This record gives sequence, C-alpha cells and structure tokens, in this order.
Amino acid sequence: MEKEYHINTRIIPKALEYLNNKQFIDCILTDGQYKYNAHKIILSQQSQWFFNYFDRHPTLDAIQEVPIPFNPNDIMKNLIEFLYSQPLRLTIDNAVTYLKASEVYGIAKLKMVITSYLSDVVHNQNLILKITKQFTEYGLIDSAIEYVGELATILCESPKHKRRIVYDSICPEILAAILKNKKFNKYSETGKIEIIDEFVGDKQLTENEKQSLETVIDWSKEKSYLHFVRNSCNWVTAATSRPLIKKILDIRRKDINIFEEEMKNPTSSMISRWYPFVWAECIANATECTKSPTIDVVSYANRLGKITSKSYSPVKYGLLQANATPQFAQLFGVENALHDSDSNYYLSQDMSFDANYHKPFYSLLFSPSSHFFPTKITIRSDIPRKLDTKRQYPKAIILEGNTGAGQLTDPICDNVEFKDGIADQQLKLNVPVASLKITLKGEEANGGSMLRIRYIDVKGYFMP
Repeated sequence: MEKEYHINTRIIPKALEYLNNKQFIDCILTDGQYKYNAHKIILSQQSQWFFNYFDRHPTLDAIQEVPIPFNPNDIMKNLIEFLYSQPLRLTIDNAVTYLKASEVYGIAKLKMVITSYLSDVVHNQNLILKITKQFTEYGLIDSAIEYVGELATILCESPKHKRRIVYDSICPEILAAILKNKKFNKYSETGKIEIIDEFVGDKQLTENEKQSLETVIDWSKEKSYLHFVRNSCNWVTAATSRPLIKKILDIRRKDINIFEEEMKNPTSSMISRWYPFVWAECIANATECTKSPTIDVVSYANRLGKITSKSYSPVKYGLLQANATPQFAQLFGVENALHDSDSNYYLSQDMSFDANYHKPFYSLLFSPSSHFFPTKITIRSDIPRKLDTKRQYPKAIILEGNTGAGQLTDPICDNVEFKDGIADQQLKLNVPVASLKITLKGEEANGGSMLRIRYIDVKGYFMP
C-alpha cells in the first residue's frame, strides 16, 4: 500500500523554487557517490542532526560540503524534497528505511508520519514479520518492540518446525521482549530456554545480546543450575554461568564419591545393570544423592532415565519382563501394563470356567541379582470403559514379593484396596525382591473375574 505525506510547516517562501533553480545554495550533501544541493536554514529547521552539524562545523565557504551518514537507495533526494514540503511516497518496502533516516537525522515529524503509516497498514502476520526484520536490520529495536504482543502471538502459534521464520526476523533483544510478554506466562522457564537455544544455535552473540536474553530467566532460583544440565545455554554470560556450572561439577563429584563408597561393600559378586545405570544418570543430571537413588522403575524404563520425554515399551525393548495370566486378546497384551500409554491396557482372560481355575495375576520380574528394594507400588486400573454406567476395576488385590530363592517376602499385602480405579501401597521390606506379583482378590467392582491394569509403577532403589 502506497500513501503520500508531507510536512505541514512554514518554510521560506519559494524555498523549493530556489532549490530547483539552484539559487542561494549554501551546502552540498554527499555520501561519496551522490551529491544533493540544499539550504542550511531549511535543513537546520527540520533536522536536529543538520542543526548540530552546522553549529559544530562553522565555515566561511560559500558552499559547505556535508558528508551524510545514511543514504540507502538514494533516499536523500526524496528526503530533501519532503523537508521542503513536498509529498513523500511511502510503501511497506521503504517505510522502515525512512524511519531509520528520521532517527539518524533527528527529524521528529518524519518519525510521526512513518509511525502513523505503519499503524494504518501493518496488520497481518506476514507484514509484521517483514517490517520486524527491517527493524532488526536497521537496529530499530524500540520500534520492533511496539509489535511485541503480535510477535508473541505469532511465535506461540507457530509449530516448532516453523519457528525459524520468526527467528529470522528478530534479534536477541526482541526475542527477550517476546518471551517476557504475558502470552508466554504459561511457558515454563525450561520451555523458554528451549526457544532461546533454538534461536541462538551457533550464532556469536555480543555481551549486550547475552545480557538481554538471560534476563528472561530467574537465575537466582535454587535449582536454576539444572538448566545447564538439560540445555545448551551458551547465550548466558560468564558472570552468571560460572557459579552455576561450578555447582553442577561439585554435585557430580559428590555423587561419584558416594557411588564409589557403596561399591566397596557389594552384597553379591553379581551386580545388576540397573545399579550403575541409575547412578550414571543421576551423576550426569547433577541430581544430589546421599545414597543409592530412589526411582520410579517402570517410568524410568519407559523414558530411558530422563533421556527422552517419549514413552517406549520397556517389555518390547527388553528393559523389563513380566509374567501374567494369558491376555484376553492381542490388543490387551501383557506389555501394556508396563507401558505408560493412555490408549492400551492389560486384560486377562476369564479363567472362572476352567476346572483348574486360579485367580488372574500379573508379575513384574527382576533378575535375582537386581538387589531391588521396593518402597511403593502404584497400580492404575482407572480405565474409561464402563459396564451399565459403572467403571470396571478390581476391588482389591493380593501383593506378593519373591526373593528369587522361591521364598515370599515379609510382609505379604493380602488386601490392597482400589479407590476410583487406583491402588497405592507403601512397602517396607528387609530383603530385596526378584519379582512382585499382583493377584485379583474376589471380583471386580462391577462383577467379573478378569484383571484389568492400565499401568503399574514401582518406586524403589537398587543396591550393589
């Protein structure tokens, strides 16, 4: 969209005529390639930069040559005409260039004109990104920040693979302002850091740019050092990052010392693969430990420690093993109870018609050398499916532990009740277990003799 603007101001009568006829010319502006005739009095009246220049560089020369600092695409020709009250044709392609000229030459009225024009024509996302990129190229950060609300909306709504379009239009200072906008209040600090990491990549930032970005995060929080464990954070200044990185190294060294001390007194010549793996993950993630770490074993196996946020079936990939009453159908496989997924669950066959009927059961198996001490088990049977408007889940289960030598642990939980489809049971065992067995007790809450389990998790720790 093109519009014409001019300055409504009183200037010397016939000034434009004098300019066109090259009369009374007392200065020539030059950028080294182009030259422009002008009158000092007109330039000084409209431009603070020219006023200051002529004040600081007095001369007795009839015509003073003035080197000008900003003249992309020969805009000075149109700019001079504008200062002589001629129309200035603005488009979305040249408006930001003239805005930069208004800043360089201190032309307040020109800035007002450009601001009004942009306010009139810039409304859709493509135009906002276009002028923001121009603002960035010309260092007009304050002008870009006026659109920070719109930019925040665009970035929030952009899928991850399209964020680069926004990143290519902004600079660190603008991104910092975007992430401080209220539209990003729902984002965690980790989420904001991931965005900054994506934006920065391998860019070389100045100290000022780093300082702008690091103001997005509250580095005074007790656990803020963990951001350096989980993210790149190569945009944080040395003054901020050094003490936090030192804390990470101190925690890792302390964890290593505790691990080495525990390994001096193993309970067996066979050490479970779980034990060093859990410790290695804690050391890598700078998790403060005073003894062998307690973990949610099944969730841990689903996400390979904390390596991935995606859930993988630990049975399918051989991380955990299970034994159970035969499944009702392939869709309700044994592995479902150990896979953190809302879409599938384990369902046993109904064995009540069998002459050798036994209650449905599900066993989570560890190797005899695991030396696993469970402290809590959670069984989720909160499945949406209903029968006669009622949900189906066990009323109660029997929980047994096996040491691997064919012996049951003490105590045996013989009545773990479910509440709204979920059972939680604290465990205090004096010996490690090689398996945990869940057996249906009585019938389901809505009748029937089938065992339904959406997910099992066991909290506990491994010893050498």
